Amino acid sequence: MGILKKPRTAWNKGRKMSEETKRKISEAKKGTQSWNKGVPMSEETRIKMSKAATVKKKSKEFCENRSRYMKTNNHFKGKTHTEESLQKMREAKKDSIPWNKGKTGIYSEETLKKMRAWNPSEETRKKMSLAKGDDFVPWNKGRTGVYSEETLKRMGDANKGNSYRKGAHHTEETLKKMMGKKFSAATRKKMSIAQRKRVVPFKDSTIEIKVQKFLNNLGIKFKPHKYMGEIKYAYQCDMFVPAQEGISNKTVIECDGDYWHGNIDIIPAYKLPQHRKAQRCLDYERTAQLEDAGFTVIRLPEYEIREMDEDKFKERLLVC
Repeated sequence: MGILKKPRTAWNKGRKMSEETKRKISEAKKGTQSWNKGVPMSEETRIKMSKAATVKKKSKEFCENRSRYMKTNNHFKGKTHTEESLQKMREAKKDSIPWNKGKTGIYSEETLKKMRAWNPSEETRKKMSLAKGDDFVPWNKGRTGVYSEETLKRMGDANKGNSYRKGAHHTEETLKKMMGKKFSAATRKKMSIAQRKRVVPFKDSTIEIKVQKFLNNLGIKFKPHKYMGEIKYAYQCDMFVPAQEGISNKTVIECDGDYWHGNIDIIPAYKLPQHRKAQRCLDYERTAQLEDAGFTVIRLPEYEIREMDEDKFKERLLVC
């Protein structure tokens, strides 16, 4: 029977090396080759390492220690990647395929429930907002035809019945609080700024999509749903075209639905309801204010867009 030995404790356990010692060790090892460089690991060794890492990751103590360590010893804290590094990272990821692409049943019901119920704190939301910055533009903003019909159908099916508020109603107490709530001047200002960034409507109309397609085909740069804060009755225009080659002045394009904007060529004026007449007055007022501010305004009625082809649109745009 062998003699049981006490586990050995490293002589330097719990001690910290000085910066000078670290530098010396680093310089001494420069140019030396790792003993296992180029030596492939056996499948058995890989499995053992994977199991050990999995057990270690699940340990509560390990998670707490890692979290504590990263808070105080994160070497990248306060630093940012250079544009060159970011470009290299993009290039490296170009042809990579997500590990979960095409896979189903990866997550347990419990995990899915947690993912759906995730609600970040106010502090986290603020950090996410600051990280995006004011110039953040979603990669698919203003682009059409990005997703295939099959993908759109899958997305629609996946979202069916997933609304966390579906079937829920506010209590009488909550309704009273909502109706009687008064906001401070600072809060109202924040809400106003947030409203400017909000894209309304959430989905472009068919006539807007058609005009956007014309602009893309003609190679004209434009920004959909830009907030026009230069005028008294500020709003989000349908499309804003900055001055560029072929277009001498900054231009606002409005796609006016026959019903929503009360087109009297289609619907007689006496048949228009009061709110549609009010909308027409607002359209005229905004057009006048934009022109006074130095913009060119093109208002295209729905019936005209329906019959319009690319050449007619180009002619209308360049004439203005």
